[in-house]
Amino acid sequence: MKIKRGDTLSFIVVKKDSKGVPVTGQDIKSHVRDINKKVAEFIVKETDVPGSYEFTIPASVTKTFPIKKLYFDIRFEKDGVVETSPTVELEVEASKTYDDSRNN
Repeated sequence: MKIKRGDTLSFIVVKKDSKGVPVTGQDIKSHVRDINKKVAEFIVKETDVPGSYEFTIPASVTKTFPIKKLYFDIRFEKDGVVETSPTVELEVEASKTYDDSRNN
């Protein structure tokens, strides 16, 4: 996955059980990290579609991301059962077009 530094990072994840039934009411956490430390935490909201969750990091936070590869996974927990997604590589690129307030 790629993002330009300073862009809003947002995507939807649909969580279903092994029978294809949407899973709701989970405790969900996801952090963006480099090798050594946490860089940001996703804001996670359940959507109007059962089992569908929106993950967002606002532009005000991604503008502080280092230009390099970062990583995240998603931790789901419900009724004492913990499940973690595969790790996702997030490649942060420099933006070539800036907000005029930057005067660059």
